[in-house]
Amino acid sequence: MAPYTHTDAIEYAPLATRGAITESQHAQLEPRRRSFWERIGLISVLILFVGSLVLVLPVLPLAWIWQESMTATSGKEPSALWIKVLKANWTTKIVTICTAVIRTAMAAQASLVTAMLAGVVLERVGTPVIDGPFWSMIRAISVAPINLLLSPNLRTKGYLSFFVYMLISIEALVTIASQFLSTLLIFDFKNSTFTDTNNSTSIRILDEYPLRISSTWWSMAPASSWTYAELSDSFVEGINFHDTGHTYQAFLPLEEELQRARLRHFRGPAPVMDQRVVCAKPSLINLTLDLVNPYFARLSGQIAFDNRSYPMLQYTEGQPHLPFRCALPAITTLLNSTHGETSFCWPNGGAGWQVLLRDPLVKPMLIEKEGAYIAGYPKASTMFMILDLVSTAKLRTGTGATHAVNVVRNDGPWAMIGNTSDTEALRVTACTTNLGVETLSIDMHSHWEGLEPRMSWNRQAERYNTESIRRQLGASLESESFNLRGVLVLNPKSQWQSLTPQNEPSDNVSTPAGRWIFTQAIANSLRDPQATVYSNISTSANPGVIMSRRSSFVHFNLHESLLSLFQDTLQATGSPALATRALLTRVCQMVYYEKLVSLDISASASTSFSIPAFIPTQWTGFAVAMALIGIHLIVMVVVTGLFWKHTCSSLIGNYWQAVSQVFSKDTITILEEADRMNDKEVKHWIKENSVELSGYNILRHRANGRIVLTMEGEEDT
Repeated sequence: MAPYTHTDAIEYAPLATRGAITESQHAQLEPRRRSFWERIGLISVLILFVGSLVLVLPVLPLAWIWQESMTATSGKEPSALWIKVLKANWTTKIVTICTAVIRTAMAAQASLVTAMLAGVVLERVGTPVIDGPFWSMIRAISVAPINLLLSPNLRTKGYLSFFVYMLISIEALVTIASQFLSTLLIFDFKNSTFTDTNNSTSIRILDEYPLRISSTWWSMAPASSWTYAELSDSFVEGINFHDTGHTYQAFLPLEEELQRARLRHFRGPAPVMDQRVVCAKPSLINLTLDLVNPYFARLSGQIAFDNRSYPMLQYTEGQPHLPFRCALPAITTLLNSTHGETSFCWPNGGAGWQVLLRDPLVKPMLIEKEGAYIAGYPKASTMFMILDLVSTAKLRTGTGATHAVNVVRNDGPWAMIGNTSDTEALRVTACTTNLGVETLSIDMHSHWEGLEPRMSWNRQAERYNTESIRRQLGASLESESFNLRGVLVLNPKSQWQSLTPQNEPSDNVSTPAGRWIFTQAIANSLRDPQATVYSNISTSANPGVIMSRRSSFVHFNLHESLLSLFQDTLQATGSPALATRALLTRVCQMVYYEKLVSLDISASASTSFSIPAFIPTQWTGFAVAMALIGIHLIVMVVVTGLFWKHTCSSLIGNYWQAVSQVFSKDTITILEEADRMNDKEVKHWIKENSVELSGYNILRHRANGRIVLTMEGEEDT
């Protein structure tokens, strides 16, 4: 039987078009030099330019978020739009979206950079014939730069090849690092706070204070360490006086500690007082020391100020010597050097005192009604005596121990009092202050968290640790910044506005009685410290309080927390003025904040508070991310320049050209055998058949008109 034949078999024609150029004609033609735009193609042009725009645009919202966040963390008020974005929880979402867009654009451009570098390698650097297909195909497909590093035979001879290798390495590292852009940016995020927009807040205004005789502020522990706003002068130390300078303090009309701590801006009515304290050496005469009963020791005599000795005080020349009888701490132990045994005394309850601090915020006044003075309106500034025991061993005790003593010398603001042998036993100073308060329309602000530190107990020392409290109150010889102290900044005095005329007695806010509520509160809480059931003394001592670290149950002693504040300040600074200012500030705050909840008159104030948020607090991650983007753009520009200058026969994204340019007389034998082999087997076959692999190949125009990989130095055939 004859074999089967198909008479209608189809014959396959070669891939050629009618009128195609013959090989002999092709050899005579030079290839048309394509423009740069033709070689990279429309898609690559879009990746190059539109991709760069897409790469840069997301940086703008990121930079805006970071800039506004830095403004917020510095305590300043950010833009309203940023606050809306933050409150809508879009901050991290924007970061995620922007980094996704950036990574996509960088990946597309990195693939283009890879293709252009492959073209430079094929046309100028050269490649072994075994790697020719690798470099040729990379021009046609999208791959990451790291793939170029996988070529084991990348040529590194000559500056161009070294430069290309460096660009490949840089872009590969940048591409890898770009995958962590979100992580880099989120690295800058921390739990922080920002200042919210201004809002209207209802507050209570200090009005006429209803006296509370039973209030004992001195024997109570402060409920908090209330922060406040301050405008203050520097501390001045004279030869015989200590002056804290004007210390204007505005108490925050906010009941909650969290509100006070997070307050960033306040504009509205608030109580303001000048806590200036001047402690000066007094003029003491007719001094008598009563030590009959060591538990009820007293110093009595008369006190005034030397005429014209203190420029910050007025009316000293007309001040007669005022009688006083001040209680001393109980003398239970005789020590050569005594510390922490002090008495706070209001001589004669303020009656007859007419010395006034210059430039008072609230000028003392006497108000007369129906021929009688109304109680609670002082005629002058308030003067307290501070009596501090220096050496209990120098005091003479026992029956008949009441005797005259005298001032033996002066020590700054202190008058040193000696016993009969002129040995120093105690020291006395007179501290003048003005406790008037005025409700004013003010402005206060801060760029930091307000601090209301807690007073902790030191078990080793068996006393309170007051360091943080003293820092907050500025109880130091060296001025510290308000942000370290955690207090707000009070605007200049010239910008304050009064709510009512100062001499208008009315039921309105800040009435005269309201201006002296702290004087009244202190007057009604101080008492004879020795007026106890254990006392057998018929005469009473002036109002005051004992400030003794070895407090006796028979005395009216200052509460341990306030005592530690005063004594620690006195010991640390040596200044009775600073110690008294710290003590009076805290006591006045105690009075105010107990009263605040029951105030009847309300008003509105413009306030802004800090809000906790998860926001950028530094530029580190952002800077690294922008550096990666910048390096990528630089590499892309450089590679584009190299491709434009050093290539002419590489068409980006064209598969057939990539395949055709590998097909030459040098590779045809390999191509015919490689259809069933992997790369490792191809290399093994080449070695067995002694195919030349030692040289480097570049794309060249052959005499037959084709552009193919050709061994360097080989003549065109």
